[in-house]
Amino acid sequence: MNPQLLRVTNRIIERSRETRSAYLARIEQSENFDRSSFAVGMR
Repeated sequence: MNPQLLRVTNRIIERSRETRSAYLARIEQSENFDRSSFAVGMR
């Protein structure tokens, strides 16, 4: 890979590490959420 492209890519990865982790945690949490009670209007 082009060295400049590799540096830019790695910088983007580092800068987004914290927000990406938070995003992935929210996605995982939403996958485990029981939505069945919403269908019957219980919440």
